[in-house]
Amino acid sequence: MPAPLCAQFPPAPGTGPGLPETIEAIESVRITTRILYVTAHPDDESAAMLTYLARGLHADVALLSLTRGEGGQNDLGPEQAPQLGLIRTQELLAATRGYGVRLYFTR
Repeated sequence: MPAPLCAQFPPAPGTGPGLPETIEAIESVRITTRILYVTAHPDDESAAMLTYLARGLHADVALLSLTRGEGGQNDLGPEQAPQLGLIRTQELLAATRGYGVRLYFTR
């Protein structure tokens, strides 16, 4: 049996819960999931996983990179050591903006 016609429409103004009750109901069910994703250095993160956690599940995600990648290999240019770390830091900063996560380094 179909529901009565009046049940298909929102309550008339002034007859439903007020703003304080609505805010309280929303706040009572809000849960924040916080995730710390740790990698040894840039390029170790999973872009798909971080994006899914942050944008798909709306979790508060932080990426912690233990280094800046200054000790790695550079197949694209002559930069090594500190200069390579600067390049990889900038690349990871740009990537994490796309993922929707916050980025931290230990050094």
